[in-house]
Amino acid sequence: MDEARKLPPWTFLVPPVLSLLLFIVYYLQIRDEAFARHLVANPLVYDMEARRILSGEPYGRAFLMSPLYPGFVALIYALARPDHLLVPLAQGVLLALNTFLLGLFARRLIGDVPALAASLAMTFYWSFYYFAGELVPATLVVTLILLSVLLFVERERSVRTAALVGGMSFATVLFVMRGLPGLENPGGGAAYLAGLLLAAVFAAGAWGIVGTLLASTRTRGLVNLAGSGVLLGTAAMVWGAALLLGLPLVLLLLSGDRRRYASTGVFALALAVPLAAGLAHNYLAGGDPVPMTTSFGVNVFIGNNPVSDGMDPFRLGENDGVRQEADGMRLTGARRSRFFAGRAYKFMRDDTAAWLDLVGRKALLSLGRHEIDNNADISERRSRWRRLFLPRLHFGIVFPLALAGIVAALRKRGDATVPVWGFLVFTAVCVVFFVCERFRLPGVVFLLPLAVSGTIALGRGLTGRPGGAVIAVPLVIAGAAVSNMDFFSVADYEFPAVIVNRAYVARLDGDLQKARRLAELAMSLEPGNAGARFQIGVVEEAEGDKVAAITHYLEALERDPYHAASFRAARRI
Repeated sequence: MDEARKLPPWTFLVPPVLSLLLFIVYYLQIRDEAFARHLVANPLVYDMEARRILSGEPYGRAFLMSPLYPGFVALIYALARPDHLLVPLAQGVLLALNTFLLGLFARRLIGDVPALAASLAMTFYWSFYYFAGELVPATLVVTLILLSVLLFVERERSVRTAALVGGMSFATVLFVMRGLPGLENPGGGAAYLAGLLLAAVFAAGAWGIVGTLLASTRTRGLVNLAGSGVLLGTAAMVWGAALLLGLPLVLLLLSGDRRRYASTGVFALALAVPLAAGLAHNYLAGGDPVPMTTSFGVNVFIGNNPVSDGMDPFRLGENDGVRQEADGMRLTGARRSRFFAGRAYKFMRDDTAAWLDLVGRKALLSLGRHEIDNNADISERRSRWRRLFLPRLHFGIVFPLALAGIVAALRKRGDATVPVWGFLVFTAVCVVFFVCERFRLPGVVFLLPLAVSGTIALGRGLTGRPGGAVIAVPLVIAGAAVSNMDFFSVADYEFPAVIVNRAYVARLDGDLQKARRLAELAMSLEPGNAGARFQIGVVEEAEGDKVAAITHYLEALERDPYHAASFRAARRI
């Protein structure tokens, strides 16, 4: 593969156009699914938050989940209509944009032909389609991260990229502002969330336009770095873990040229702008001095407690009553976060051997090829992709090849290591918290150009450079073994909470027998699952047996005294 060969600019439009067409076909296949029509778990919360934003209802507490993603959903609802089935279509467009941005990013680092190959690899990596089809922030986060790293690696070339991205953002905001209800209410949640989103994008537009007017050798790199920081800070306000990417980028700036201190300062200040707005809201609204969300401690505890398996995000440690204890204390968001973080630290300190074993388990899980469920049934969606009769790239293919690419990038140093750091950061997120495909997705973005580089290195090593083969071949073989061996039977793992979600959507579809069967399956896997008991109770009530229904509701409350749905249902009867 010729890295130096230049390609016509239009060739980089082929992958995004193809990805958009593929997404439309995929979406037409999934739109009638129960999980598409009926939202559960996080998607349901984001939909409710977006509708609250449109209503102008005040938001008088600190952010628990993503501060900005509900604002993104609300913008779509405001421009079209409040229909959650429109969000995947908008995210399908973002997916196409991400494919294009990856090509530009890789082009800067590895050349035209390899960059086109990386962009095509993203086109056939099916997990990107899955998350574009779900009402979760993964696709939007990838967009913002790719824009940020693109400007970062372009910082010493020209401000044209910054002007283009910033100008487009600025024009988009001017258009969107006209159609967002609730902005006239200065005390409402709509004003704050939309205002935060608009402020971040206005900042992007401002530095793009100002950078164009003041373009000079002295300001060239600083303008792009300001844009990179703003975009990464905005990504962190969509998903907090994106902030961790800022650390290696700062280290790269500090190891740069004589302007490294100015460059680092500009990047860090721009990164802090969206975070400062989040901190102000959380402190003024809820008295919680946290810049993003109050879910940090809860997520740490989910992945670091005595009953955690490292991949089930619904295991909160109910066996020792920790969550019930926290619920009973009626803590504020930040104090609740500290409470759970303290319990996780206690587990690490008191049972260090078990914790280290869990960390090793999560490390292996995060490098495995199997996608791990989070909210919906990922296997059902994957079967729809297979019906397209298209190649399905997955982690078990990309990761082994990327190992050889990582060696090549580290030898080049400088900006060539940005994909390496990106992959390591988002792998660390899985190891620190818990493993699921959504957490790993931004890391896959960085693996794709590395996999292409690794393929090139492997080819050269086998054809003309025996010394390179000595390094590349063993790495690829070892990576293939690690990522494709199912150490913990993940392929056969049944998530009780996901099965309960399937029972819930089956009940909403009117299939009561299927709902009962799934809920009973969940109970057989986890006898203490209050959600499964509740679903059976609802089925019994729908079939007219109120005595059996209230029995199940009370049993659910016995297992989880704070299961609000069971409490309301029992009180109703």
